[in-house]
Amino acid sequence: MMTDQTLQSTRFGSIDLPEAVVVEFPEGLMGMHHLRRFAIVDSAFAASPFRFMLSLDDSEVGFGIADPTRLFSNYEVEIADEREVLAIDADEVGKLYVILTIGENPMRTTANLLAPLLLNTRDNLGRQLVLSDSHYSTKHPIIAARQQS
Repeated sequence: MMTDQTLQSTRFGSIDLPEAVVVEFPEGLMGMHHLRRFAIVDSAFAASPFRFMLSLDDSEVGFGIADPTRLFSNYEVEIADEREVLAIDADEVGKLYVILTIGENPMRTTANLLAPLLLNTRDNLGRQLVLSDSHYSTKHPIIAARQQS
């Protein structure tokens, strides 16, 4: 049986979380290997491609994340090896996100297309990928991409 837990976030206050939204990154994230458990929290708008990923290990750490395929129609990532590592055997249990950088001006939000997050939604496991030989950047503007679509 999955149990709920409460997250005390410095940005969002107290949030009750079902265990199903908790994802473990056994290797942590780049530059934050000590942070391994995160909650994926939906946006208030159901149709939004945006989510929040909040650390359960450090209440001051959180990220905006997004489904890159909804922001960039031509975004493609080869994930065959990572699918095997995370035991993703069907498309419906694999989910890809990118971390967003949101500054003072939200119109200049960028997406890190070079290091996407791959999640196994069945087992709640995640891994940050590092793409090599890629033309993607760590600060790809999302507004320009949305205007070109």
